[in-house]
Amino acid sequence: MRRAVLILVLCGAAHADEPKKEPAAVTALEPASLVAGGKVTLKIRGLKLKDTTELRFPKAPAVKAEIKEKKDAAQPNGLENKVVGDSQILAEITLPADLAPGMLEFTIATP
Repeated sequence: MRRAVLILVLCGAAHADEPKKEPAAVTALEPASLVAGGKVTLKIRGLKLKDTTELRFPKAPAVKAEIKEKKDAAQPNGLENKVVGDSQILAEITLPADLAPGMLEFTIATP
């Protein structure tokens, strides 16, 4: 039996003692759910994602991610990139077969 795993997005903020910078932000994911026991390409659209160095899964360390592509995102008709995101990354996510169904939290690491 295959089990679905949902993705929950976490975006970090700068510490209080650091200069204020706009943090990276996620505006969309595709697909919105994944199936344990295989690999899937996850498209993440958002703001300031081209500097992404790593995807981390703090509550599921067995989940692995390899960033395959980082690029500017095309502006959708009738929408503004400052709202829907100006960049995107593609990551290959490997989910172990024994991963429990439910939310899968991740963070995007940037400099």
